[in-house]
Amino acid sequence: MVWTILVIACSLAEPKDCRQHPVLAHDLSEMPTTQYIQAQSTVADWLQFHPSLFLKSFTVTKGQGA
Repeated sequence: MVWTILVIACSLAEPKDCRQHPVLAHDLSEMPTTQYIQAQSTVADWLQFHPSLFLKSFTVTKGQGA
């Protein structure tokens, strides 16, 4: 199944400038607690490619992001 991790990330230069970024993930667990633990590594990888942002929050939803 394809999941969308909705990452809310803010600019380091402008901390009030926060945006939602959809990140696709495959093969996450159906169990919510396990799913969020698995998603953490995907979010961490995403953040490495976006060094000017910091993580505010994330959530996981079924399906593909916009």
